[in-house]
Amino acid sequence: MAETIREIIAEQIKTDNPTFVVKAFAASKPEIEKPTVYVYREAVTSIPEKAAIGHEIKVALMVPGLPSEASENALDELLAGVLTSLNRFKLGQWSRAERTVFYDTYSGYEITVTAHTSNIFKPSA
Repeated sequence: MAETIREIIAEQIKTDNPTFVVKAFAASKPEIEKPTVYVYREAVTSIPEKAAIGHEIKVALMVPGLPSEASENALDELLAGVLTSLNRFKLGQWSRAERTVFYDTYSGYEITVTAHTSNIFKPSA
């Protein structure tokens, strides 16, 4: 069972898209063989007026292979599947999906997701 916000997002994506490889962490130069998604937290912000925490989550989508029509089609399918999953996510929303090349090797997108949770680090009054 997922416990962190990144694990919750990764679990939702994997449940909705069982053919994708989904990891709830950032990887250093991975070797990928099929469409792959990495979900990791990039920043945390305190929101004291709401007793909440803002989480900036990055969702990195990558497809293997040299640029081709087939890899572009796989990337389109990967992006559509992940965005559909993120639109079902109740604790936050995605704001931007930016095309990129990861590690000078993999075509992909980096999606920014903003989520909010209660501030478990601050004792209640």
